[in-house]
Amino acid sequence: MEPSAYNPCRKKFFENFENENINDLIKRLINKNNNIALLNLHYSNYNFGAILTSFALNKYLTDKGYNAININFKAWDDKIKDISDFDEFRNKNIYLTPQITTQKNLEELNDFFSAFIVGSDQVFNPGFANVSQGEYLLKFVNDSNKKIAFAASFGIPEFNNDIHLKTVFEILLSRFNDISVRENSGVSICKKEFNLTAEHVLDPVFIIDKQIWEYLSSDKKPSTEIIHYLINNKNQDLKQKLSNYQSITYDKKVNVEDWLSYIKNSNFVITNSFHGVCFCIIFNKQFVFVSETNNDARILSLFNLLEIPDKFYVTGDNNVNLDELLKNHIDYQKVNNILIKERQKSIDFLNKALSKQNDEQKNNIRNKKTIRKFKKKLKFTSIVYKILFKLSFGKKRKDLKIKYKLYRNLYKSL
Repeated sequence: MEPSAYNPCRKKFFENFENENINDLIKRLINKNNNIALLNLHYSNYNFGAILTSFALNKYLTDKGYNAININFKAWDDKIKDISDFDEFRNKNIYLTPQITTQKNLEELNDFFSAFIVGSDQVFNPGFANVSQGEYLLKFVNDSNKKIAFAASFGIPEFNNDIHLKTVFEILLSRFNDISVRENSGVSICKKEFNLTAEHVLDPVFIIDKQIWEYLSSDKKPSTEIIHYLINNKNQDLKQKLSNYQSITYDKKVNVEDWLSYIKNSNFVITNSFHGVCFCIIFNKQFVFVSETNNDARILSLFNLLEIPDKFYVTGDNNVNLDELLKNHIDYQKVNNILIKERQKSIDFLNKALSKQNDEQKNNIRNKKTIRKFKKKLKFTSIVYKILFKLSFGKKRKDLKIKYKLYRNLYKSL
């Protein structure tokens, strides 16, 4: 194998060599067993939740003494660009590898890390996994290294995708050492569709101390006691009712630290964001979740876990009674007591998964007969999609070509 053009721990070395014994630092950073690679959606330039959940997991592991580094890999371009630039926050608060642009770069990471964690956020969303050709299912990670899912989300209540994509998930998820998911629906999907055991855990934003979030936030205060954080809100009636209250939706005027501060210093928050709800809970703020549907698996699962009444979940019809919503109050003494227990359960899962002895032979559970069956199915599917994309045009051709490459690459990797 050709020597790697970079060392993913390089940045961490230069940031710490003045404050740590040089010999100890070198030993710590070249010790592969202490290095953990994280793969999530940290690169988003408009999603506060995506970057903060990435920060939280990185921060927790770093404070535990691991060399936790986010893989600087971007599977696809954001459709929304130049709205809010989070580069300053990323560079200041999240350890990143150099930019990863090729499959070879991803595979080279196996030489530097002994464990790979994917999560949190919708990293198991079938659409995302399809576009990224299996990277978020850790296709590139060797069996000699641990593969862990922490608070991963499928982003859907049921796995109703085609049988071939289901096969892809079945193959790649079976290689994981430990799987935890963010929603109860994810536990059911893993069991029902793939015959795999998954544990229900909290989003990483809950596993670090509240004081860290308070320290990270700025000192800015909202201009109104009631604020709203609504992503792609299409409810015109609600927009009109909230017009006199401050919006903290992403734009270049609201950075990550200010966003946290606005929630921390508000009295009431109206949001349709999962992580908007999470930080309301962390800061013990009264809130209401507004949705276009009544079956958001992420929120329903969190509400059920923390025993938050359904009245704080409102479907976004055109008759939202704001005055009535403001009268409701969450019992945070009860919520906080549950949160303490669930937080510890989530931390215990992560610590146990990382402390387990890695058995390479046991990890490779796919026997030759199973591999042959999967390879035959994947090869046939790749041929079908190759024919279809060559006969198609426009966006349909592009989508079919992506599927063809996904199944072709998976066939070759087995």
